[in-house]
Amino acid sequence: MNPRYLPHAVLSIELACTAVTGCSESETLEVFSCDNSICFTAPPLSQTKYYVHSGGISRSDCDNDCIYWEVLTPGDDNAINYQNQGEIKYGQSFEHIQVTTPPRALKQGRYNVSFNIGYASSLNGKRGARFSATFTVDGNGNLTGS
Repeated sequence: MNPRYLPHAVLSIELACTAVTGCSESETLEVFSCDNSICFTAPPLSQTKYYVHSGGISRSDCDNDCIYWEVLTPGDDNAINYQNQGEIKYGQSFEHIQVTTPPRALKQGRYNVSFNIGYASSLNGKRGARFSATFTVDGNGNLTGS
């Protein structure tokens, strides 16, 4: 079954996290406005290099066409280098990652964001976690909180 077509799913990231990288951790993303866009971060992402395995944004209060941005690393993620550090900007490009749903303008409503991310840990070596949050966009396209 293609995870892109699961209704109201946040891209089946939890399944991908377990099946692909074996991660069992769950982290909360911080959502904030940046450069006329929306950005996401978490303490582990600002303190070490990471790669995005899969993720994106879906609208939580809709019945169809709910995915607003989706990315996925094709193939074996063991060949991926940890290149990113800091925040993730809505719609940004990542090296070695496929955009399966291009970013669209966020309309007024409530959204779920979730990323399956691998990152380097000085304690354990390679680690992975599911990073997620919810946020709301007002009628002017501005972030209004979670």
